[in-house]
Amino acid sequence: MSFTNQLKKATLRTAFGYLEKNPEENALKLMSWVDKLAGDGPDSFPVQRAAVRQVLEDPQNNMYQLVMNILKETDSEVLKATFENFFLNANIIGWPKQEEYRKKYNCNIPWAILLDPTSACNLHCTGCWIRQQAEPDL
Repeated sequence: MSFTNQLKKATLRTAFGYLEKNPEENALKLMSWVDKLAGDGPDSFPVQRAAVRQVLEDPQNNMYQLVMNILKETDSEVLKATFENFFLNANIIGWPKQEEYRKKYNCNIPWAILLDPTSACNLHCTGCWIRQQAEPDL
């Protein structure tokens, strides 16, 4: 892994630590940092960042409440893995590679690929449809 990507990974871990300590207080502060680091170019996702900021600025917003609930109630190791895989690997590090391949192969490269578990999965995640299908009707 390049030094730049190692630095990005360390920065994301630090940012996650701030979110983990106090999501209500630190989420907007982190968005300010993201805005400063991202710049104003078309590849800096200004519309998406503005949408996230709008949610984080309104504690009465249902999306705000959902985000805070996820940050507070989800196991911290699961959150860390999700942040690292989706935000760091798929977006920050992976985006330039995706753009390169889009141009090279003249096709769309998906941002993420979702997989459905099989009925053999034994993780018993809350809300998983496999768990609900495997349980007999009572």
